Amino acid sequence: MTETSLITQIAQASANLNRLRKAGFIIALDDFGSGHSCAIRRV
Repeated sequence: MTETSLITQIAQASANLNRLRKAGFIIALDDFGSGHSCAIRRV
């Protein structure tokens, strides 16, 4: 998921992140400037 999608499609991004969290994912957003965020699943 890119930072741009988080900014321009806030409602959809929020819904997607909530679905991932409910599925057991831990969400980590980076600011390295690569254009992509990192999501790591821990069970």
